[in-house]
Amino acid sequence: MAIVIEEVVTGSATSGESVSLTSWTPQAGEFVLLFVAQRDESVAISVSGNNLSWTELQNCDNVQGQCGIAVWKGEGGSPAAGQITVTVTGNAKPVVCAALRISGADGTSPVDTSAQDGGPDPDDDDMIISITTGAENALVIAGGSHRTATFTVPVGETGISINSLAGSGGDATRLSVWSEQASSTGSYQLGDTADLSTDTDWCCAAVSVAPAAAGGGIGVLRRRREGCGG
Repeated sequence: MAIVIEEVVTGSATSGESVSLTSWTPQAGEFVLLFVAQRDESVAISVSGNNLSWTELQNCDNVQGQCGIAVWKGEGGSPAAGQITVTVTGNAKPVVCAALRISGADGTSPVDTSAQDGGPDPDDDDMIISITTGAENALVIAGGSHRTATFTVPVGETGISINSLAGSGGDATRLSVWSEQASSTGSYQLGDTADLSTDTDWCCAAVSVAPAAAGGGIGVLRRRREGCGG
């Protein structure tokens, strides 16, 4: 069974303590991955919505303290239509979010593994993350928080939600989410040298999505819908 990214929704805020993503309707048998990019990585995150149980998989701070990225998983047997709300109590800086509802993943353990990279010191233009999958035919999905530079998806990888921006000037915060299809277990690298338009602060997180046992299919992006809120 193929892993399919059924839909993508986004939301952002230049400041404030919550971000509401565009409303959608997750289906039974799917799970949700949520990527949250922050200018102020010290602010704690909580997530609610769609009658799902939310679990944080990764929370990565840039090594220079200039941005952060977190990944959350949402699961539940009876999902409901509506918005995802990301709460960032005490926040006064930009936040950018992207959520993916995914079908065709393993029903018991849809996430095989996850990884993070806190980025460079000093700044560079090589937003790269490595992850080792333990599941054959996994779909590896990466999210990067990057500030002033724009991201170009490397050859052989697939853009999902690229260069979403909140804020400006010294507080500019961008989120890019992209994927690579894995054919076997082992180590994979997402991103490439000079994939950012200029040297900047960045950090990354990646998730390996395991296919349903009956499958072994190829992950694809079926359709995409984006919006902003917050």
